[in-house]
Amino acid sequence: MKTLFCIALCVLLGLASAFGQSLATMKVNVPFSFSLDDRTYPAGEYTFSAMKENVVLLRNTNESTSSMIVTDHAAGHSRRVIPSIQFECYDRECFVSQLWIPGHDDGFQLRRTKAELRAAAKTSGRYLALAANSAAK
Repeated sequence: MKTLFCIALCVLLGLASAFGQSLATMKVNVPFSFSLDDRTYPAGEYTFSAMKENVVLLRNTNESTSSMIVTDHAAGHSRRVIPSIQFECYDRECFVSQLWIPGHDDGFQLRRTKAELRAAAKTSGRYLALAANSAAK
């Protein structure tokens, strides 16, 4: 089962590379480490590409690492949305909460992880948004 998942992931990443020009993508420089989908990422430059209506491909542009993230729907914006990534931060821990990728009427809502729920139980959070560039290649 795990092997099948790895093969499927490699195929999808290959398709994303082959068709990268047609994906709605944004690039953002995140100046701090952050958590997304139970994984912590270092500060750096990242691209976020909308694969489907609820799947986002995350790439660290300084390394060869990629991750696919399943998201929920976030409604409320138009196609003139400012590309951005929104975080919810608790003390020194920041978690991605929403992505607003250009070319999409709506955003991508990230699910709260167990780590974020634990952090939220200890202290109140604050929102932080970073603007992104809409062209990433």
